[in-house]
Amino acid sequence: MTRLIDSAPEARARVLDAAVAKASYRPALRDPAAVPSYVERG
Repeated sequence: MTRLIDSAPEARARVLDAAVAKASYRPALRDPAAVPSYVERG
């Protein structure tokens, strides 16, 4: 988080975009069966 707060707005957007892209490739997010039961999906 420090990296995000301390960076310039345009760099912050790039970091967020990269994080979102990385997270969206995680199979658990696409496959509900792979998500542990303690994770609540809204």
